[in-house]
Amino acid sequence: MKQIITCAIAGLGNRGNDIYGNYQFVSPEEMKVTAVAEPQEEKREAARMRYGLPENRCFSSAEEMLA
Repeated sequence: MKQIITCAIAGLGNRGNDIYGNYQFVSPEEMKVTAVAEPQEEKREAARMRYGLPENRCFSSAEEMLA
């Protein structure tokens, strides 16, 4: 049995959201998004809903997320 890799995404632009984050839906047995960082509130909220994250796992900056 493979272990699921968990990841945090810093920046929800084309690569962060559309490429890296989308992999969770292509191969859910391999990867799961567990936190996101994005300065734009509307993108952050959309990602929270998309990945099923609680509010305390969504941050306005990578620095805040890593703290």
